[in-house]
Amino acid sequence: MGSFSFGNKKETAKNQQKLTENIETLQQTEKIQQKQYTQQLGVCVVTKSILNETSKLKWIFRENNGIGIGRVAFGDTDTQEYINNAENIAVIDFSILANIEPDVRNIFYMPIGADLQFCCDESGKYFVDTKTGKEIRQAVKHPVQIAFEKNLKFLNKETYDIKFFQSLFR
Repeated sequence: MGSFSFGNKKETAKNQQKLTENIETLQQTEKIQQKQYTQQLGVCVVTKSILNETSKLKWIFRENNGIGIGRVAFGDTDTQEYINNAENIAVIDFSILANIEPDVRNIFYMPIGADLQFCCDESGKYFVDTKTGKEIRQAVKHPVQIAFEKNLKFLNKETYDIKFFQSLFR
């Protein structure tokens, strides 16, 4: 039997080198596109359908449930029967959920009691507060950051009302 040849040895080696370079470039691109969030952010409860990517994130709640940071996430195909089965629930670090759906980072600082629906349409991905109907398209700020910005704005005023200074010494 004869052997198969795809050109001379130099061409084969050159093609092999190009193939190796292309594979390395593809792997580097995938690493950039799939940025991993390794910082531990606290545990949350999610359905295994989200982890297995058989469903997409649809609901996320923040409760005072005594488990980690109080977040509970359900997928778009999760039924009540599915959720009621403890084998379909997992406790994971919030950073793992952020690896699956990076937009959850925007709602990290939502307060306890938050009830959010995750939406994806032609305008992009965002959350809707189911209690108020308000869309959340940007990161929710930490309460300390909000207070800091408010105080900084006050301190950067060019003039202050005289009543402010009088109230300091009463």
